[in-house]
Amino acid sequence: MSEALTSLKGYEVIKQANPIISSTKAEISAMVDAYIENLSFNGGNPIEDYAITEKLLFFISELQKGLKPYAIVDLASHDNNTSSNNGVEVKVVATPAKYDYSANQAWVSQKAKVDAESAKLKEKEAFIKSLKESITTVDPETGEMVTYYPPAKSSGETLRTSIA
Repeated sequence: MSEALTSLKGYEVIKQANPIISSTKAEISAMVDAYIENLSFNGGNPIEDYAITEKLLFFISELQKGLKPYAIVDLASHDNNTSSNNGVEVKVVATPAKYDYSANQAWVSQKAKVDAESAKLKEKEAFIKSLKESITTVDPETGEMVTYYPPAKSSGETLRTSIA
């Protein structure tokens, strides 16, 4: 275990002096803009900075998961299950309702039709994706002549990270 972990005392890690805690959303956005602007003009180490943000995101995500049940219990004692701390309103709200239609035969039948059509569409997409050039053929379902064209392909870039 690292020295940083063994030296933590309770909640120090999230409550230590940090300008973000007392800042508004607009001020935090301005901090980010200033940071990126400084990086673009003065250089820096964007890979290291990105890696650090990935660890912080993981830490915050895990911490929120752990805090959530305690916060829900604590908010039950507040008016309207709501509290405001450090400029952030926290409120208990209902999650979206989930419905199970499986007891309705009409729904089950329609779902089976939709699933079958989705499978056909996936097959057609796989066929079209395999094309190197356009082809004209007879559609086995309709008997019509159909021209298939290779699909337009586009992609972007992102970063994949993994924390050791």
